[in-house]
Formats: sequence, C-alpha cells, structure tokens
Amino acid sequence: MFQPKRKSVYKVDFAKEFQGIKKGKDDYHAHCIPCKDEINLAAMGKTAIKQHQEKPKHKENAKAAATTRSLSNFMSSRSALTTTDDKTAAAEGAWAFHVATHNQSFSSTDCCSSEALFRTMFSDSDVAKNFSCGQNKTKEFYTTVIEYIDKWFRVELLPTNISWIMLSKKSVDYYEIVEMAEQVAPEIAKLDALFNEVAELNHMLQQIPDEIFGADTAEMKWHKIFKDNDMLPCLYKLVSIILSIQVAKSPVPL
Repeated sequence: MFQPKRKSVYKVDFAKEFQGIKKGKDDYHAHCIPCKDEINLAAMGKTAIKQHQEKPKHKENAKAAATTRSLSNFMSSRSALTTTDDKTAAAEGAWAFHVATHNQSFSSTDCCSSEALFRTMFSDSDVAKNFSCGQNKTKEFYTTVIEYIDKWFRVELLPTNISWIMLSKKSVDYYEIVEMAEQVAPEIAKLDALFNEVAELNHMLQQIPDEIFGADTAEMKWHKIFKDNDMLPCLYKLVSIILSIQVAKSPVPL
C-alpha cells in the first residue's frame, strides 16, 4: 500500500545552523528575517533553506542586514532608546557628517571621543557624557551611508536625465522627468497627474522674469515654485528625493 511521504517540519536547530532563520507561520515553514520570506519546508526540509540562501536576492538582503548590524554594534546602548540615547545617536551622526563634509581624517575624531574632549567642554551635558564616536564608528557611519547611496542612486544617470532639475532653461522635458522618476520613485512615474504637473511647471517657469530666472540657483527656483503651492505634489516628492541625495566629490582620508 502506498504510504504518503511525511512532510518535513521546522526544527529549533535550524536557527543555529542558518543565520537569519527562525520558525515561520506554522510547523512547515521557516521565516527568513533579512528577506521577510516564508520558506516552505514540507517537501525538501532544510534543503529548501539552503536553496533560498543561495539566491542573489537573499545574499543582497543578508549583506544589507549585516551592514546595519555592524553599525549598531558601535552604539553605546542596546537597551530601549531613551531621549538621551536618541539625542546622542543624532549627535554622533551629525559629527560623522561634519567629518566627511570637511574632509577630515577619521583618526582625528579619537581626541573628541576616547579622550573625552566633548565631555570636558560640556560637562553638564548628558549627550556629551554618552558621546562616543571615534574613528571606527565615524568610518562605519560613512561607509554605511555610501553603500546605501550606491544602491539608491546611480551617478551614471547624471549626464542623461537629471539636467532638468537644474532649471537652466524655462522648460523641462516630460520624458526626462519620467525617466528619472522610474529610477528613484517608480510609483510617481506611473501617475497620469505627472504630465499635468509638468505642463503647469513649464507655465510657471515662463512667468519668471529673465533677470530673476538667471540669477537664482536651482534650489532657489524650486523653493519659489513649491512655496505656498500644493498643485505639484508628484514633482515636489520627486525633487525632494533627488535634492536630498548628497554625493561627495572629494575623497575622505582614511
């Protein structure tokens, strides 16, 4: 008599054997934490986990998760964040940004952290007392952000479809905007409203006197266009995304 094959079930040891794996929605599934996927174990057992972890998608997600963990390892506390913890983390991030922006050596940050310069200068500050951002953490901030930017925004797009954002002339090309939107905000590129907003933008640009148009920077032009104007929500979101991307031109000394 034919005996149906017994279904494989999740075992506690899987969490130790495979990184990022825990019990899934039932006994026949494992949950991949980096991918947020349910892996069906019924037919193949742990072989299904192995196959899942060999997929390019999983490897990319696991790498991103590892990067996030490596940065969190530098944080002063693993307990639930308090107001002081939040402020300290923000101060450390701002400090790392300052170091990168001014092209300072990572090693120069040690005197402010390990030698407690900030704690001495601001002895009555709880943030200063908890501040700890020497060269290792500062470098981790920098490299982590650069990795995210590299995935989020490709510099090779610059010569082709981002010139419109400079508003160097009194008209923008709808198809260039759609091309850019497809890269950084696909949900915007699909909206019919975007066409009408581009037409409205071109009309607004034509109304700007030549002497003012030529004197303003791109940021000033966009500020004037969006100020007290809620008629361009798609363009506002798209421009906000692009202008918020900081790409450093100069190398940071290691």
